[in-house]
Amino acid sequence: MKLLLLALCFVYAQCRPDLPPAEVMKDKWNKLMETALVRRYGPGYHAGPDDACSIACQKPPPPGFGQHLMKFKEPKLEDIKEFYNKEFLTKICAYANETKACVKACPDTQRRAFLREVFAPIKYLCKDSHIVEHADCYRQALEEAGPGCMTGQCAAKKQALHEAHEAYKNAEPKTKALAEDFVGDLCDLFRCGVFCGDTVRTQKCGAEANKEIHEFYKAIAKSFEAVRFLSPRDYVIDVPQQCKVDGDHHDDHH
Repeated sequence: MKLLLLALCFVYAQCRPDLPPAEVMKDKWNKLMETALVRRYGPGYHAGPDDACSIACQKPPPPGFGQHLMKFKEPKLEDIKEFYNKEFLTKICAYANETKACVKACPDTQRRAFLREVFAPIKYLCKDSHIVEHADCYRQALEEAGPGCMTGQCAAKKQALHEAHEAYKNAEPKTKALAEDFVGDLCDLFRCGVFCGDTVRTQKCGAEANKEIHEFYKAIAKSFEAVRFLSPRDYVIDVPQQCKVDGDHHDDHH
């Protein structure tokens, strides 16, 4: 089970281990947002005076967040465990809730609507679920079920992701097709991990807590419809079939 595919949101938003000073990062984020908004709403989009409010709400995420997310380009079990840290997730939620409250008070513009789409998974994580509360339990379930999932039921998908990542990393130019293959295989592995951990997660954490992990995955997958416009490259990928929320795909994993 991979808890935070929201990596996609923040990796595309230029979170890096060697983060620049806060004002430089904010400037980069705003430039990326302007490009994304033109892609999302068309060449006629222009920021208006009301957008200044939501622009001012955006602040750099907590220190260290970018370092964690960079590992999710090709996630490993030990890296995933780092996210099952209640203290760390609480900090993320404090940041997210502060930003959300700020944006909510702003005029209802296209930029504000786009931000709601991008950060919907964090709203679910921090406000609409008990995922943070169950973080320790999820970690225990991962430690028990994870090794077997990665060497058994999800092994082929893990290998496919590795090959897609290597192909993308070594390619020049990095084409849209290669990017879509990589993201599709990432979604495929994440979904496999979600279902593979069902039995242990339910036993340890309860049926409702297990359901919330599924709902969180769906929120992440759905948000990719918006997140993809934040690509730092000169193209926007289409949503791979593996990333579309079209049911639970129980037949893929059982």
